[in-house]
Amino acid sequence: TFKGKVLLMNNTRRKANRLFENVQLAGGGVAMRGGEQVKDEKDEGDDPRPVYYLTTGVRKKTRAEILAKIKSQKECVVVSTQVVEAGVDVSFSEVYREVAPLDSIIQVMGRLNREGEVTSPILHVFRTDRDHRPYSELEYNESLKILRVVHNSQELYDRLEEYYRVVSFRNAYNKNLADRLIFLERTMDFDGVWELISKHVFEEQEVSVLIPESEEELEQLKLQLLSAKRIDRKTFKKYAGLAASLPRGITIEKLSEYFDQDLMEKRNILLPKKGKLKELYDSKVGLDKWLK
Repeated sequence: TFKGKVLLMNNTRRKANRLFENVQLAGGGVAMRGGEQVKDEKDEGDDPRPVYYLTTGVRKKTRAEILAKIKSQKECVVVSTQVVEAGVDVSFSEVYREVAPLDSIIQVMGRLNREGEVTSPILHVFRTDRDHRPYSELEYNESLKILRVVHNSQELYDRLEEYYRVVSFRNAYNKNLADRLIFLERTMDFDGVWELISKHVFEEQEVSVLIPESEEELEQLKLQLLSAKRIDRKTFKKYAGLAASLPRGITIEKLSEYFDQDLMEKRNILLPKKGKLKELYDSKVGLDKWLK
C-alpha cells in the first residue's frame, strides 16, 4: 500500500503505460484525465487517491497543469518516464525507479523528500527485463552491478568515482563498433549493418504533434499556421505547450488519416484533422494510446 506522494518511474513509455493500467486495475487510486478526476464507479474499499500519468506523450501544457496539482496534494500516485527525473520542483515520499545509469538514479533521488515531509524516505530500484534502452548498454550494465550491492545513498555516492572510471575506460569499445561498421559496409553485408545500427547506434526519434484543447482551437490554430509568412523558432516556441510526441515505432504513415494534410504538405507540421482530435489523443494517456 502506497503512502503520501509516490512516484513509479519506468524507462520507456510502453512500460509506463502498462504499469499505469495495472495500478488502476489493482485499485491504486482514481485515474486522472488531463488533471481532472475520472468519474468512474468505485468499490467502497478502493484507494481514493488520484493516479497521474506523465510522459512526453501527454501534451506539455497538460503536464505542467498536472505537476501543479501534484505539488498541492498530500497524497497521490504518479506513473511516469524520465520527464519527472530532473528540473521538476515536486517532492515524493517514496520513489520506485526502474534500473538506469547511476546519473539517472541520482537525478531521481533529487525528487525524494525535498520538503522533509517524511522521516524515512525510500528509493526502490527495480528491474522488469534485460532491456537497457533508452540508455547505453555499457552504462546500464555497469550501474546494475553497483545497484545490486549498495544499500543506501552514501554507498551509492562512494561508488560513483569507480563507475565513471570503468565507463570511461570501456568506452573504447565504441571504436571497435565503428571499425565493425566500416567492415560490414565494405563487404556489403547490409543485414549486418542494420542489425548493428539498430542495436548500438541509433534510437528512433520522437515526432511532435500539436494537440489543441478543442476542435474550435484546432481550426483557429490551423488558420494561424497556414497564414503565417514563415514558421520559425519563435512560432514553435509560441505553441510549445501544445506539443506531445508520438511513441517511438509509431510512424506518421500509420496515423496519416488523423493528420491535417495541408499542414503536413505546406508546413511540415502535424496537427489533428478536423473531427479526429479525440480519436488521435486520449485524455488519460495522451498519444501513448497508440502503444496498444
